[in-house]
Amino acid sequence: MGRRATLQLARAGPGGSLLLFLWAALSILVSVDAYGQAPVFDETSVRAGFLFNFAKFVEWPANSAGSLDFCIVGDNRLAAYLETAVAGKTIGSRPLVVRGRPDIALLDSCGVIYIGRDKKMAAQAALMVAGKQILTVSEFPELRAQGAVINFFLDNERVKFEVHLGALRRADVKISSKLLSLARITGP
Repeated sequence: MGRRATLQLARAGPGGSLLLFLWAALSILVSVDAYGQAPVFDETSVRAGFLFNFAKFVEWPANSAGSLDFCIVGDNRLAAYLETAVAGKTIGSRPLVVRGRPDIALLDSCGVIYIGRDKKMAAQAALMVAGKQILTVSEFPELRAQGAVINFFLDNERVKFEVHLGALRRADVKISSKLLSLARITGP
């Protein structure tokens, strides 16, 4: 993204600074290869960047202590990208931890759950945490009914996201209006 595009993002109004922030965070995730070629964004690294930034724009309960755990179900590659991205980082005073292949029975101890490519595991995981104060993110739109708050989708080969208001209310998760302004809103 060139200087001109960056400036346009910065001038884009209230969401512009958030877009610039998201772009900057994504650029950190992708490194230049050994030959000095320009970084290549793939869907997995973009989704990892979004997950990290989603967590920054959630109002976590005041009584939350300990680490903020990202539990990645069904996508080991995304877990690896995210683990690199959040290493040594915190949100508030909470250190960030990534758990790839988490025990399904312990999902309710996660702050953010990403439900990836394994459709059978996806439905089971979504049902286990439905209605709990957990930010659940998926790539399966049909999981909205089972409690997935955010869903990734592709639009003109770009990763975008939607927020399902019904699932958001049931999870009792408070997302910043800045983040909501960037999402496609679905549901009642």
